[in-house]
Amino acid sequence: MLKDIYIKNYKLFKNFKIEGFDRVNLITGANNIGKTALLESLYIKAYSKNIQNFVHSLADIYYFRYHLKEVKIQELLEYFNGIRLDIIELILEDKGLIREVNIKLKHKNIKENKNKVSLKPQENKNINFIETSLFSDEVLKKHYSYAQIKDKEAFIDEILNKFDSNIIRFKFIDKTPMVKYKGIDKYIHINEIGEGVKRFLFILVTMFKSENGSLFIDEIENGIWYKNINLVWETIFLLSEELNVQIFATTHSNDTIKNFSKFNGTLFEMGLNKQNNIDYIKYKNEFLLEELQNNREVRGWR
Repeated sequence: MLKDIYIKNYKLFKNFKIEGFDRVNLITGANNIGKTALLESLYIKAYSKNIQNFVHSLADIYYFRYHLKEVKIQELLEYFNGIRLDIIELILEDKGLIREVNIKLKHKNIKENKNKVSLKPQENKNINFIETSLFSDEVLKKHYSYAQIKDKEAFIDEILNKFDSNIIRFKFIDKTPMVKYKGIDKYIHINEIGEGVKRFLFILVTMFKSENGSLFIDEIENGIWYKNINLVWETIFLLSEELNVQIFATTHSNDTIKNFSKFNGTLFEMGLNKQNNIDYIKYKNEFLLEELQNNREVRGWR
C-alpha cells in the first residue's frame, strides 16, 4: 500500500509531501486546490513498477485530462517536464538539435533521445483510475469479467437491488449492459435507468479488477443520489478488505463526507497555508467524527 508521496513541479505542487495513507482515503478541498492532481500523482507512483510503466502512466493521465485519441510523445514529455514523485524524476533537456529524456526511477537512470521513448501499452491491470466522465460499454464489460471470474454475478445483482429496489438482474447481452427492471417485460439498457447506477456498477466491478492493487476515483459521488452514498461506502469498505484494494477518492460533497465518517477510513483536507503553499490536515475516523459533530468545515480552506 502507498503510505506517502512527495511531489515536486507538478501542477500546483511545487514542493509537497503528504503521508499517513490508509486502506480507504478520501481527499477534500476547494476547487483548483489540486485534489485531482494529487490523485494523478498517486496513480503514477502506484503504476510505476518500471520505466515503461512510468512513461505509460504519464500517457494515461494526459489522456484523462484531455481525452485525446492519440498522445504524442513530445507533447507528453513537455507537459510533464520536471515532474518528481519521490524517487521518480523526468527531465527533458535541449542539447543542440537533440532533445534528451532523462528518467530516474529508483536506482536506475535512463537517458534517451525522445524519439526512442516508447508509449507501447503495458497494462498494469490492478492499478485503475476512474475519472468523472462517462466510460464505454466495452470498458464496463471488460471490468465486469473480473467479477465473473470470481462468480460474483449474484452479489452484484444484490448490491444493485439495494441501490435501486426495482433492479432485478444485470447482465451483458452480447456486448450491451442490460438490466431486468420491475414492471418492464424485457431487458433494457442500463443507461435508461440513470447515470448513477452505471457509475456505481463501474466502481463496483473495477474493485474486482483492482484486486491486490489500487483504485483512484475522482469525484466519487458524481451522478449518484445522496441517499445511496452510504451504500457506496459500505460496499467499498467491504470489498477493499476482501480484495485487498487501496482506495483514493476525491469529493466536494458534505453527504459523501458524513457517510464516509461512519467507516474506518482517513480523510485528507487540502488548503493553502499562510505562505500560500498547499497544505493538508489528516483526519482519522474519531477526529473526523468529532469535527463533524461540532459542525466544523472539512472541505478545504484558503
